[in-house]
Amino acid sequence: MTPPQNLSQSTNKNAPAGKPNDPIETVISRLKEADLATRRFLPLGSGGKGTNQRHECFTGEEVQDEPIYGVYAKKNDNLILIDIDSYRDEDVPEPVENLPSTFTVQSPHGGRHLYYFTTEEITGSRLSWGEIRTSNQYVVGPGSELQECSKDWHDCSQSNEGQYEIIDDRPIGQINSETINSILSETKPKSTAETAKSVHTSRVLPTGEDNTQAEHEFSIEKRREKMMNSKHGEKIEKLWKGQYSRAGYEDRSTAEAALVSYLGFWMGGNQSVVRRLMNEACEEYPEADVNGRRKWSEAQPIYREHTLKLAKHLHYYQPASEQQPYEERPIVSWVTENRVFGALLQIGPATTEDLVNHEYVDRGKRQVQNCLTELIDQGVIESKKDGRRWYYKIALKNG
Repeated sequence: MTPPQNLSQSTNKNAPAGKPNDPIETVISRLKEADLATRRFLPLGSGGKGTNQRHECFTGEEVQDEPIYGVYAKKNDNLILIDIDSYRDEDVPEPVENLPSTFTVQSPHGGRHLYYFTTEEITGSRLSWGEIRTSNQYVVGPGSELQECSKDWHDCSQSNEGQYEIIDDRPIGQINSETINSILSETKPKSTAETAKSVHTSRVLPTGEDNTQAEHEFSIEKRREKMMNSKHGEKIEKLWKGQYSRAGYEDRSTAEAALVSYLGFWMGGNQSVVRRLMNEACEEYPEADVNGRRKWSEAQPIYREHTLKLAKHLHYYQPASEQQPYEERPIVSWVTENRVFGALLQIGPATTEDLVNHEYVDRGKRQVQNCLTELIDQGVIESKKDGRRWYYKIALKNG
């Protein structure tokens, strides 16, 4: 797959005279030119990509000594970050190849981060060739250097192999919703493009609470009926009724994480719908068969908010159609996410090897690594290096 043809490979070809060479200062300068807020930097740890669960941003000076930092698109912000993953086996749509030239950063894996500003409301999307990142999302900033990654064809721990570099230093360009819609319409659902189809589902299902018409089109009841009659329907029904131990779970947190994960897959990742279904299940069946009442009902709101993150997946259930009469196997399934998450709940901080060897996970090392990367991107777990080993843990403290 080739990168957009109009992207310059010259690092400072368009840099104004006297512009500082420090990458963070360069980003700040370009943000100011586009009249964008500059307090949008995130410290991301010392090894791999991190998280920003509280959406707390810092100045460039405050992250100056960080080995890895992120550039954050805030909520109700005008910054649009287009992340092109060139290593994926997918063609970049023509509208992406023809995007206006703009400030561009190259990732260690050959991908591109394109910075744009907009005066319109644009929703982020996860696509087969990358992502359109907007409200409360980030990309790793130039000058950062990864010390590890989960790619089996690349080793970021090698010297100069994990660097994010500016490859086109020019003013941040402008983009509009018409251009974004043309990108979405040209992203074809082939091979690993199941992610793109989930984005189209999300356009029918906005995340707000008052979505009567969208829910009608989405047909929640039909999906719930399909879910209960699926291969895992018997287990899901037990979880729905609070029969956690009968479903194979020893504690409420793990069981409810599993139920949210299943609901998320069947409901297209719509957290608003999943929240109401969880509330409905707990009102109908308020008692769990382990540890009394269902934790969803009695825990602090932060528990529900973080558990709801497990509703998000790379792929979702899609009704059969002439174009897609079957469901392709997802890269990271909701079942694998649930197993890894459940194991972390049981054993606390753990290495990749600990999780691979855990009897509940029952997955290979590569699957576990991919899953950990996805859960970190979702903000569900976090990583920390101790000596030469990386440890992973749940990124919340349940009430």
